[in-house]
Amino acid sequence: MGSGGRERLWLVIIGVAGSVCASAQNAESRQWRDGPLTWDDFREQSAAGTTRSEIAYLFRAEPERVHIHDTIVFRQRAILELNRGATWADPGSRDRTTLAYHQVVFDLAEVCRREMQREIILHSGRLDALDLTTNWIYQQGQERIRRFGTLCKYGADANVVEQHSAMARRELAAVAVLDTVVPAFKKTAFGIGVHVGMKYGAIAGRLGSSFRPPVGFNFSFDFGYKEWRSNIDMMLGGTRTLNAITEDPGWPVDKRLTFALGSLTLGYRVWRHGYWSMTPYAGAAFAEFSEPTTDQTDVDPAIKRVGPLGGLQVDYQIRRALKLLAPFTVGRSFNETMLRLNISTMPVTFDAGMNGTFIFIGAGVCWYSNFVRAKVPAPGN
Repeated sequence: MGSGGRERLWLVIIGVAGSVCASAQNAESRQWRDGPLTWDDFREQSAAGTTRSEIAYLFRAEPERVHIHDTIVFRQRAILELNRGATWADPGSRDRTTLAYHQVVFDLAEVCRREMQREIILHSGRLDALDLTTNWIYQQGQERIRRFGTLCKYGADANVVEQHSAMARRELAAVAVLDTVVPAFKKTAFGIGVHVGMKYGAIAGRLGSSFRPPVGFNFSFDFGYKEWRSNIDMMLGGTRTLNAITEDPGWPVDKRLTFALGSLTLGYRVWRHGYWSMTPYAGAAFAEFSEPTTDQTDVDPAIKRVGPLGGLQVDYQIRRALKLLAPFTVGRSFNETMLRLNISTMPVTFDAGMNGTFIFIGAGVCWYSNFVRAKVPAPGN
C-alpha cells in the first residue's frame, strides 16, 4: 500500500517578449530556492480514492533587473513555483518517505527549470526557438518524473525514493545555476556611443591675448571597431574679446562672441585596466569665433580656421549593463556608462598674425554600446 499520489503538474509556456503568467505570488506559493519541502507546504485533505497526496507546481518567467557583481543584467528568469493551495496530503500519509518522494519530484522539476533558464539566455528574443525548446525540455522532464513515480510506486518504495533522491542531488550539483552569474557573452566588433559634457579651451600665444578662454557645451558621437575609435565632436560656447580686433570683422574690446569647434578624429585604445582605459587620438578640427547674431550683412562677422588636433581620452567605467530582453536577437546589448576626461591641443593661425594654440580640457559622461551574443556554458560548467 503506497501513500503516494500522481502529481498534478501545472505548466505555463514561457513568453520572453514580456508576457508574464498571472500566478499566485503570495503566501500560497514558494520557490525551490526557498529550501526543502516540509509538511507545512501541504494543506490537510482527506484521501481521494487511492490518491493520498498531491504536489502542484508551475513554471513561469518574468523580466527582472538584477545586480550581479559589477554588472546590471536585464533578462527573463525562469521560475519554479509550488502552489501550496493545491498541494495537499492526507493526515495519515505524512511520513518521511512520502515527503522525500515529493522532494525528489520537486528537485527534478528544478533541474528542468535550470535547463529552461539556459535556453532563455541562449534564445532571448527568439520566441519560436524558445517555445519549441522549452516545450521539449518540459515534456522530457515530466516524462522522467512519471517514470520515477511508477518505479517507486508513488512513494511506497523507500529504497527507490532514496536512490533517486541521491541521484537528483548529484544532478542539481552538476547543472549550472545561472540565476546568480553574469551570462557569458561575446561582444560584436562594432560599437557606438554618445558623450555629453562641458569643455574649456585655454589659449596660448598671441591668440590668447585677443580672446578669453571659451567655455561651452560638448557633444560627440563615438564609432568603434575593436579597439579603434572614430569620434565626431562638437563644442558650442561663448567667449569675449580682450583687445580690439582692428582687422575684419572689427570687434571692439569685451565683445561677446560665440565659439564653435568641430572635429573628426581617429584613436586607438592602448591601455585598459579594471574600470580605466586610455585612448590617444588625432585628426582635424574646425574652430570659429563669430557674433551671436542672425543679421545678414555683406561682411561675414566671423573668423574661422581648420587645423590639426590631437589629444588623449581617459575613461572610467561607472556602470555596465547586459540587456537580454530585446524583442530581436540583434537588439541584445552590452552597455557601458563612463566618466570621460578629454585633453587635446590645436595649433591655429588666424589672419593678421593671430596665432596660438588651443588647449581643450573636457569632462562629461559617455554611454557606449556593443551588440552581444549570449554564450551558455555546457551543463556542469
